[in-house]
Amino acid sequence: MVTSKFPTIIVVQGRFQSYVKVYYDTLVHRVALFSHFGLESSAIHIENLIDISQEENYELIMRLDTSIDSGNIFYTDSNGFQLMKRKQLSDVPLQGNYYPVAATTLIEDDSLRMSLLTA
Repeated sequence: MVTSKFPTIIVVQGRFQSYVKVYYDTLVHRVALFSHFGLESSAIHIENLIDISQEENYELIMRLDTSIDSGNIFYTDSNGFQLMKRKQLSDVPLQGNYYPVAATTLIEDDSLRMSLLTA
């Protein structure tokens, strides 16, 4: 683990895969891009390894910012089998707009879709 104030950053550029890996005290964040033909060439692989063994009653949120105009509509699964349509509500507290994700979540507009698949 890194115990300094600043994270350690490793950048690897390869023929088939390139990635950035950032080491914090309790988090290792890795983002990889694939440069070969196939389904993976249009995907971004995000991996977060987090040590929360010293924490109690801990919730973790990852925020992504995209140009997708979903109109505050998004979909989450609650059991790994079906997606449920959700709508971000402005009249409820912030925590009222967060939902657990068992396996996948997605947002979309007329031309783009972003699906997040979890492990």
